[in-house]
Amino acid sequence: MTVSQDSPNLDLLRSLAVLLVLFDHTVKFLGFEHWRSFDINWMGRTGVVFFFVHTSLVLMLSLERSKLQGWPLMLNFYIRRTFRLFPLSCFFVLFTWLIGIPQSSVHPHVIYGLGITPKVLLTNLTLSQNVFGTGNILGQLWSLPIEWNMYLLLPLLFVGARKWPRTFLWAAWPLGALVGAFYIAGVHSFPGVWRLNLLSFTPCFVPGVIAYILCRRVQPRVSAFLWPANLLILVLVFLVRPGWPFAWIIALAVGVSAVFFKEQPNGYVNATTHNIAKYSYGIYLGHTFCIWAAFIFLNRFPGYVEGLVFAVLIMAVPIISFTVIERPGIRVGKHIADLLTVTPVGDTLDTERVRSVTA
Repeated sequence: MTVSQDSPNLDLLRSLAVLLVLFDHTVKFLGFEHWRSFDINWMGRTGVVFFFVHTSLVLMLSLERSKLQGWPLMLNFYIRRTFRLFPLSCFFVLFTWLIGIPQSSVHPHVIYGLGITPKVLLTNLTLSQNVFGTGNILGQLWSLPIEWNMYLLLPLLFVGARKWPRTFLWAAWPLGALVGAFYIAGVHSFPGVWRLNLLSFTPCFVPGVIAYILCRRVQPRVSAFLWPANLLILVLVFLVRPGWPFAWIIALAVGVSAVFFKEQPNGYVNATTHNIAKYSYGIYLGHTFCIWAAFIFLNRFPGYVEGLVFAVLIMAVPIISFTVIERPGIRVGKHIADLLTVTPVGDTLDTERVRSVTA
């Protein structure tokens, strides 16, 4: 795999991840919680596992491209990730709270809401639900506190992967699985105390770091057309016997296998997956609103009208949210991060260094 954030294969991975979540909630709302022996509820969780692998790999590549070191590197990273993650999540939380749209839990033909107390609102705005044991105003918001916690560790993992790549390659995932196993055991022994459930997902984002190390050691030789097949097979295998410990193995399989495939050559497919990946955060946060608006708010209209409205909203909401909130937040975060961490040269900033620090 090319060591680049602009990888068509990574776009495909992220696109599949968000489409699995979207498919899960939409199909479940329409009344299909199970298909034969497959539990649709686990399809979205598979997407989250893919998200964790993708995010950790992409952020490793981002850290590598930076010429900063030490605390400036970490500060730059944290500032940029804060402005990447929070503006859009805070908007959807506040929007849901102010309008009173139920989005906490999707079930067949109904979406349940959550009683929003000041504590629930504050923890959802700060993505600290896992620390304080509160519910999620948006059901899909459960994964963002874990991702936010993951950001705190990734710079340290990056340093370890760069200094001791061979040791990290062979030891990181087994240690992560051990940490996850101890966490799960601790949850059963001390319920309500072990709330930093980042630990149980450590084996899901460590494979992204492993993929980053392998990128420099492996020459892609497997046909690009087998990459999507590989991902779909992993999804089906996981759905046969779903469960979080098994999800760790699926994450490892995604991370390790990713580096062996050539990049996708089809321009139309790449353009499609690039756009889905580009707007994926808005799809992830906004899709339950689209389901509510199309199928509940307009439930007196014919089914084809509901379907058409849903199709329009699921494209429009992510594009608008990206243009109005997400992209400006990314730019502000980059500006502040560079202002605080990029060393001035004479009367101007070192432009080469500014260009090198990526999102």
